[in-house]
Amino acid sequence: ANLRAETNFRSAMENSTPVGIRAHDMNRAITYVNPAFCEMTGWSAEELIGLSPPFAFWPEDQKEELTKKMHQALQMTLNQDKKIGVEGSILHRNGSVIQTRTFIAPLIDEKGKQTGWITSLIDISEPKKIREELAASQERFITVLEGLDASVSVVSNETGELLFANRFYRERFGSSAKGHCDLAGGEIKQKIFQASIEASSASSLHQETESEEIQLLDPATGTSKWYEVRRRFLPWVDGQLAQLLIATDITIRIEAEDLARQQEERMQFSSRLTTMGEMASSLAHELNQPLAAISNYCMGVAKRLQGQLEPGLQKDILPALEKASDQAHRAGTIIQRIKGFVKRSEPQRKSSDISEIINDAVGLVEIEAHRHRLNIATEIAENIPPVDVDPVLILQVLVNLLKNSLDSMREVYPLSSRWSAPPVKISADLETSTFPAMLRIQVTDTGAGIADSVIERMFEPFFSTKND
Repeated sequence: ANLRAETNFRSAMENSTPVGIRAHDMNRAITYVNPAFCEMTGWSAEELIGLSPPFAFWPEDQKEELTKKMHQALQMTLNQDKKIGVEGSILHRNGSVIQTRTFIAPLIDEKGKQTGWITSLIDISEPKKIREELAASQERFITVLEGLDASVSVVSNETGELLFANRFYRERFGSSAKGHCDLAGGEIKQKIFQASIEASSASSLHQETESEEIQLLDPATGTSKWYEVRRRFLPWVDGQLAQLLIATDITIRIEAEDLARQQEERMQFSSRLTTMGEMASSLAHELNQPLAAISNYCMGVAKRLQGQLEPGLQKDILPALEKASDQAHRAGTIIQRIKGFVKRSEPQRKSSDISEIINDAVGLVEIEAHRHRLNIATEIAENIPPVDVDPVLILQVLVNLLKNSLDSMREVYPLSSRWSAPPVKISADLETSTFPAMLRIQVTDTGAGIADSVIERMFEPFFSTKND
C-alpha cells in the first residue's frame, strides 16, 4: 500500500509539473518522458521512447550542435556527478520552435550504480525573448547616445568614478572623470552633492538643474570652447547615487552672438560717425566764414598799418597779424579736413596727389602726437605721379595707422622720455621691382609691435583690440 501511494504521488508530481522530464539509458536512448515533455514536442510518449540523438524534435540546422552539447554534458555529469544546464531549442511537431534550458543529472539505482541520465527542460522562450528585446533596446539607446553631438557622462557621487561616457565625451575629455568635474564646475565630492540632496526632497532628486554656460580650454586645439551644461542626480543601476551631466558645445552660437554684438556696436558707431559728419559739415559752414573774415581782417589791418607805424612797432605788430591770419586759415583747413574725413559717401576714385593726402593725415594726427610729446616725420619721394584713388578712404587708413603707431609708442616710452624717442615715420615711394610700378606707403614706429594672435586676426571684419 505504501509503495502504491508513493508511486501515485510521484506520478502525480511528474504529470502536474510544467517542466519537461525525460530519462536516458547509458546508450542515450530515451526510456521515459512525462506529459509536459510530450506537450513541448507534440510527440506522444510511445513515439519518443526508444529514440536516440539526434532527436526528431531538434531543429534540423541545430542537430549537430545539440548532439555535441548533449555529449559534452553527459560526459561532465558522468565524471563530476553533478547536474549541468544546457541551452538549446526544441522543434514542436507543428513547426514552432521553443527555447529551452536543459538540466542533466545522473540516474543512480538503489545499489549506487548509474543506469542513465535524467533531464529536465524548462521553457525559456518568453524570458529569453524579453532579455533579447531589452538587449536590443539598450543597444539602440547606446547607439543614440553615441551619435549625439553632445557630451553625456555619469559619475559616481561616492567614489568620483566615471560610470558612463558617450563618444562625444571620450573624444573631448578622454576616459577619466576630469572632464565631467570641469564641466560641473569643480571636483566631484560627496559632501558637495550631499548638501544639495539633503536640501531636496525625494521627488525633486531627479529634477534637472538650470543650464549653465561653461568655458573650457580644449587641450587638443588650444582654443576655448563654450558648453551649455545640464545636471541632475539619479540612482545608478547598482543603487549608488550618481550625477548625470549633459554638455552641448555652443561655441559657434556664442561666437555668432559675439559677432552680432560687435556688429551692433559698429552700427551704432557708424551712426554716431554719420551724426558727427553732419555736425562737422554744419560747423564747417558756420565757422568757415568767420575764420575767413578773421584772416582777411588781419591781412587788411596789416596792409593798412604797413608804413604808418614806427619801425619798432611795425616789426612786432605786422608779423603778429600775419601769424593770426595764418592760424585762422589753418583752423579753416583743419575743419575742412575733418569734414572730408567723416563725410559719408560711396568710394570715388580720382587723380590725387599722395603727398597732399599724407600731409592731411599728419595734420589731423599731429595735435594728438604733440599732446603725448611724440613726433611724426614724413618722407615722400619726389618722383611720385598722381594716383587714381579715393583720397578720403586713403586718408582714413593713414590716420588709423598713425594713431595705432602713436598708441604703440606710448606703451613703450614713458612720458618723461618721449621727446627723445624716435619719431613715427610715414613714407611714400615707388616700388619699381614690379610691373607696373606700385605706390608704397609705410608707417613705421619703434613701439611695442603686434602680437602674433592679433596678426592672425588683423583682417577679420570688425576685429579690434581697442574698447572704444
